[in-house]
Amino acid sequence: PAPMLLYSPDLILLYANAAYERMIARPATDLVGRYMFDAFPPGPGGDATSARAMIEETVARMRADPEAVIEAEVQHNIPNEAGEYEDRFWAISQWAIHDAGEFVAVLQQADEGTARVRHQRLSAAV
Repeated sequence: PAPMLLYSPDLILLYANAAYERMIARPATDLVGRYMFDAFPPGPGGDATSARAMIEETVARMRADPEAVIEAEVQHNIPNEAGEYEDRFWAISQWAIHDAGEFVAVLQQADEGTARVRHQRLSAAV
């Protein structure tokens, strides 16, 4: 299965599947119930601005258009197993979840794109 994360419109993490846990090397119990950017604090280098803006724009668009599907590529660095932040790039698709017509959550599929971005940058440099 694909790595999936579910979060509320106020950015509280609700669920992460096993594939998501493997991708970020953290258990869902470290995430669920936390504010998104507390669970994934910004790393050095200012990458959080684009990630936060993309997530906030996603929620705003989904409030305005219940059928919106948001796809984006974003950099958001996360700590590795040694606790050191490393550059990470994500291809993200997001869908609004409604219950009785009310916007209640966002389902996010996040695919690790770091290797592809590094390859593109290396190819462009040569």
